[in-house]
Amino acid sequence: ELSPIIASLTNTKLAQNVFFKQFLNRSQIRIRYAFLSADRVRGIPADKILIDEIQDIMAQNIPVIEQCASHSPWKIYRYSGTPKSMDNTIQIYWDQYSTQNEWAVPCDRHSPRHWNILGEKNIGRKGLICARCGKKIDPRHPDCTWVAMQPKTVNNEQRVTFEGFRIPQLMVPWIVEDEEAWNDQIIF
Repeated sequence: ELSPIIASLTNTKLAQNVFFKQFLNRSQIRIRYAFLSADRVRGIPADKILIDEIQDIMAQNIPVIEQCASHSPWKIYRYSGTPKSMDNTIQIYWDQYSTQNEWAVPCDRHSPRHWNILGEKNIGRKGLICARCGKKIDPRHPDCTWVAMQPKTVNNEQRVTFEGFRIPQLMVPWIVEDEEAWNDQIIF
């Protein structure tokens, strides 16, 4: 409501609240929660389904939620969250339905070049290190890239349906760049 840009795009004559916004082009944003039941979202037509904290959503509710986009020509799905255990919805979707993309960081001290998939072996006392030689590596190296750990197809049959990306704290600049932040986050 305070943004002049958003205000110029919304219809102030219509009811606007935190769970519903309608824009001048008739597009809408509807926010609902579906923790234990998908009943609150049934019947809402949508082009894009965004589920945050998917680890807290019951897996059997997701197909019901996805039906909101059944008549859309776009059917865009974006799911995010943080796994709290190895037995939750985000882990099921990661294991069974995603490409399992990991951030690969090169170490140029090796020939051929060694690629690090960030994990516990990359935690050094003063920053991110190569799992092979123990020297510092940079997750912002210009050659860093996403690598799919699970193929999209197996025996020419579609296996995965989502591009999945794991974003570990080890790759984020505000932790990697600052030694004090690194020491606060990493426990030895």
